Amino acid sequence: MISFVARFGSSNLRSSPSPLPSLLLRRLQHQHAFKAAAWARGLRSSSKALPSRTIPTPVRAAESAQGSNRRQQYRANEMYSRGVRNVYTSPSHVGMLGFSWFVGTVCLAEVALMGTQGHWDMGDQMTGWQKQVTEAGNRLGLIFFGFVGWYCLIKYTGLVRSIDLVKKNGNALVSMKVRRFVPLLKPREIILPASDISLPPYWLHELDELTLDSGDVRRRGAFHFGKIMWTIFVRFRAWVFRYGVVDLRYNDESKRVLLDLGGQFSNRGADLWELTSTSKTRFPLS
Repeated sequence: MISFVARFGSSNLRSSPSPLPSLLLRRLQHQHAFKAAAWARGLRSSSKALPSRTIPTPVRAAESAQGSNRRQQYRANEMYSRGVRNVYTSPSHVGMLGFSWFVGTVCLAEVALMGTQGHWDMGDQMTGWQKQVTEAGNRLGLIFFGFVGWYCLIKYTGLVRSIDLVKKNGNALVSMKVRRFVPLLKPREIILPASDISLPPYWLHELDELTLDSGDVRRRGAFHFGKIMWTIFVRFRAWVFRYGVVDLRYNDESKRVLLDLGGQFSNRGADLWELTSTSKTRFPLS
């Protein structure tokens, strides 16, 4: 380095006829000063306290639940003051329950009959593995028919017959009448606040599919015939696949009853939606 300076001279290193190095130096200095100023501004802005209106206030789950309960109770009182008494009335379940009891009793009667006729032992008709396989098949058949019979009997236990609003202790409460295991008995009544009942989120979609309206008065006869066929199809589908029958849960969702969406709803289902929904928005049909 010393020899390099001694050879070329220090003046050659300090001065340059071209203005390019000085321009680059000034540009670098300007960029460095701009970055330093931006860093200082960010540091000062981060040290400032946020306004009180921008600080998010945590909402506890208990406070949110209390707010939704008060909202549902307010809606129930409002409906009662508007004169709403009956919110839901179920359709006739004579065919559905009668068919269930018929199939169930036939299956159980066949199990009892075959179980007492000695079908467990094939006797001398077969020998060896054929006898064992046939006896095992008979046992499995009896078990299957017994399961189907009991399932048909208890499949639609707990169908809601009606949902009404009643006044008790100054507040409007929900009164549900539920069918018992034996259809001919008097239905039991369940009275509870509106905040204690809930429906699955898809029940409005199924209710919309079950709605059938006549758009043309000139085709009213064809509409009535089509409605009869549609009703038969809907009831058969509800009995086999339970489509259109949803679970209505109450008492913190620990218990459930069955709600048939083929019944009559007040305000086309908007009243029941507002009673069971915790949303702040109102139903557009109400």
